[in-house]
Amino acid sequence: MNTPLGNRLSLESSPYLKQHANNPVDWFPWSEEALAQAKACDKPIFLSIGYSACHWCHVMERESFEDPFIASFLNEYFVCIKVDREERPDLDQIYMTAVQLLTGHGGWPMSVFLFPDQRPFWGGTYFPPEDRYGRPGFLRLIRNINSWWQTGREGLAMQGDRMAKAIADLQHRPKVIEADPKKQEPTLALVENALKSLAASFDSIHGGFGEAPKFPHPMDLRLLLQAGFRRQDKDLVTMAILTLTRMARGGIFDHLGGGFARYSTDRIWLVPHFEKMLYDNALLLCAYTEAWQQTQNPLFQETVTKTVGWALREMCDESGGFYSAQDADTDYEEGKFYVWTLEEIQTVLGPERAPLFERAFGVLAQGNWEENNILRLAGTAAEIANETGIAPEKIQALLEESAHILKEVRDKRSRPGLDDKVLTAWNGLMIRALAFAGRVFDRSDWIDAAKVAARFLLEQVRDKDGYWYRSWTRASGPKQNAFLEDYAFLLDGLVELAQGDPAGCWTEEAVKLAMDMVHQFFDEETNTFFYTGKDHESLLVRPRDKSDNATPSANAMAITGLYRLGRLTSNDQFLSIAWEALCAHTPFMAKNPSSMGQMITVVESWLSGDGEWIFTGLEKQSPVYRALMSKYQGMNLLLNGEESGGLKISQGKTEGETEPHLYVCQGGNCGAPLIGEAAIFQFAKP
Repeated sequence: MNTPLGNRLSLESSPYLKQHANNPVDWFPWSEEALAQAKACDKPIFLSIGYSACHWCHVMERESFEDPFIASFLNEYFVCIKVDREERPDLDQIYMTAVQLLTGHGGWPMSVFLFPDQRPFWGGTYFPPEDRYGRPGFLRLIRNINSWWQTGREGLAMQGDRMAKAIADLQHRPKVIEADPKKQEPTLALVENALKSLAASFDSIHGGFGEAPKFPHPMDLRLLLQAGFRRQDKDLVTMAILTLTRMARGGIFDHLGGGFARYSTDRIWLVPHFEKMLYDNALLLCAYTEAWQQTQNPLFQETVTKTVGWALREMCDESGGFYSAQDADTDYEEGKFYVWTLEEIQTVLGPERAPLFERAFGVLAQGNWEENNILRLAGTAAEIANETGIAPEKIQALLEESAHILKEVRDKRSRPGLDDKVLTAWNGLMIRALAFAGRVFDRSDWIDAAKVAARFLLEQVRDKDGYWYRSWTRASGPKQNAFLEDYAFLLDGLVELAQGDPAGCWTEEAVKLAMDMVHQFFDEETNTFFYTGKDHESLLVRPRDKSDNATPSANAMAITGLYRLGRLTSNDQFLSIAWEALCAHTPFMAKNPSSMGQMITVVESWLSGDGEWIFTGLEKQSPVYRALMSKYQGMNLLLNGEESGGLKISQGKTEGETEPHLYVCQGGNCGAPLIGEAAIFQFAKP
């Protein structure tokens, strides 16, 4: 069904699907129509899963899906389905599991071949059009698949049965959490095991974990900060601080416009894949804010400020919701928007500014990547001042002026593609980050942006019956039923907003959301959460999400949100469910600490005695108030008792007080208050 307007994807709202709307491939979106067509025509399904900011997804499109001959073969012998993994993470989870079982690795674009009943029998990731890079060519592969389908169907059916059973076993049986008949409760030994695992893979020279490619690992960094702070273990804190410093100074960070790219292709954080994802930046905002609380390092505050600036300037819809991603490619060329030649910089900045900028940002005549320069912070103003004798204030002013000039020039270039989907889950992460960083850095405008985004979700991405959706675009409105991560990530964001604005509606909305989340997703048989709700369409399996990947696992964030909300509202039911879910995952945390950072952080907090700090009588611009906001708090809750009198934990704490008070509570029990600004300041100081 190719029309002058394109194939069926021209009717979709996802920017990624629309990118394929004019391919000669007769794409279907995932739908009952596509599955029925495959069954009626007795054809295998070719399922291609990717996302808009994926560089290799674009490469495979250009090489194969725009090739008329390859497209004609696909159209004749397959029913072809294209899926945006960000819009349908349920399908992505199921079939990524299949590809990993088949090949031992995964990635995007994901290429999977299915029976019409959704059983996968073959799969991989990127395939070049012809044999290349040690990979089979895509044309040869689909010819072979068609031949097997015609003459070796029985063997494919056996493979499909094995794959369906393996995926179902991983998702459905109690062994998915390897639960012992005797209840296993988490202990701090889980935390120590995780810290040892992180230390074993830590790169003590460049920061980060493992070799190239390197990913930010914000959940692990925050675990190191929390555990290191509590134990006064400088080695743990240093692992996090070194990593965050090297990333902030590296090419993975956009020094002109702010924001982090997805990951670094090398060990030293210089060369990224240039896509910028909302979730990476939201998670890193929290990590950098907590690192600043522990160190007061101005680099970390500057990194937060620039990243928030990027998000509000380039990723925020006028409605208040945040877009999903910016592409790696510009005009089919990766990184083109971001890189510079020496000649360009010298022409733009002139002889007075250029040499200083070249020194500060590591600009080389030959370039540092494919004859171009990726900007990295090679020298701070203080470091260059020591070399030159020029006052650091003057150097800093010149560098800021130069960066502003270059950014204005860069803004006139052809821009990377923008994925303007507003995803509930990722917006929940950004709401949490803005509310937290705004409170710490005294930026009411950031907190206001978090409130606007939250109100937008509550009003536009939830219907009148309280039914939540996964995504929204201006063209389509709300779309696709929400998944566990949508509920869980937003729940954590609302809990953070409730701390900064306890008189608002955020606590009430968080309670509603938590109750709906438990109803829709919690499995009492295993004490874990399904990834899809009770009313979701029938798929090959009903998946669960227990391991951290680029974002925290949905189960871990459901536990996090219930743990924090249960303490905030003194709701034992929420705390009980969170604890039972931690217990259910205890064996898995013990065996797989490197993929369970978020959940292990909750274990560390719960068992180490984090609680609630409730203050009264402090002026919001007073030094002691700012000191308290700046204090590293980990997963302690911080509340203004005068604004949160409706909460049980705050009741009775403002009566008859004439001086500022601070109550440090744990498990619902509060000790004698610290009275007076001097006592509170002593508690708050680093």
